Amino acid sequence: MIDQICARCGGLLTTSEAEPYCGACDPRVIDEPAPEESTAGFAAPDAMEGEPISEEALGGGPVYRPDPDSPAWGVTAAIGVWLFSFAAIFVMPLLVVGVMLGIRSASGNPLPTAAGEMEQLLTSPSYLLAQVAATYPAHLLTIAVCWGVVTGFKKRPFLDSLGWQWEGLPLIAKTMLVPAVCIGVFALSVILEKILPNKHDTPFEQMVTSSTHIRYAVAALAVFTAPFVEEFVYRGVLYAALRRRIGVWAAVAVVTVLFAGVHVPQYLGAWAAIASLLALSLILTLFRAVTKSIKPCIAIHILFNAVQAVFLVFTAGK
Repeated sequence: MIDQICARCGGLLTTSEAEPYCGACDPRVIDEPAPEESTAGFAAPDAMEGEPISEEALGGGPVYRPDPDSPAWGVTAAIGVWLFSFAAIFVMPLLVVGVMLGIRSASGNPLPTAAGEMEQLLTSPSYLLAQVAATYPAHLLTIAVCWGVVTGFKKRPFLDSLGWQWEGLPLIAKTMLVPAVCIGVFALSVILEKILPNKHDTPFEQMVTSSTHIRYAVAALAVFTAPFVEEFVYRGVLYAALRRRIGVWAAVAVVTVLFAGVHVPQYLGAWAAIASLLALSLILTLFRAVTKSIKPCIAIHILFNAVQAVFLVFTAGK
């Protein structure tokens, strides 16, 4: 007797099965193959970069967050963000001053022709305040550019991609560590002032002593926007890309110098203040390297600037 086989799968048929198909392949039972379960929008765990988060979601499966030390953006994009942030804080005030000069001219007030008179006008309290106020939209634009590069325009989470999870220490230790670091930097600043020349008549000093309104505007800027913008750019976007390309220590050195360097024009001649900024930048960048998080950097930066802002408001000009 010759065995009968299924015309579809090739398996042996029993006498109870309808020829020429077995029970599993009988077209009267299944006309079409069962649709495969859609996996659109999800990648297999081993195909995703990042680390598993302990929280469970989507029916109990693990959720993955990006690895901040393996960013999706490259060095070119990171340098572009840094250049934009550097240019924005200079270009935006110039645009505001240009608008003010245009309004002045259109209203019938002639613009100064002598260089000295023009410099006196541009350094008057009203024009200086306008330049400080222009830094706020410059910071907002910088954050928008950071968001676009980091998220790929909504393709990735923003804060987790930069490094937001500060793990490894209990909350009480973190709470004590932030002010301890600030105290250490301020103590170092006092020592540096006794060793290095520290000119007090810097462009920054001249600006903040010219008007009470300017001091309040600068203080608010230093506490509420600058720490976030600068940490997003330097310890977030720039450090991550450089670390992957040139290694940890080289990235720490480059970011430390760049952060301090952009502040040199404000404190030109005040070498003790510049050295203090260099020390602060090194500490912040080391925190980012060790913790893989910008959260401690932002916390230290805010507290450090807040203390300086209090002294600025209540002691500058006295």
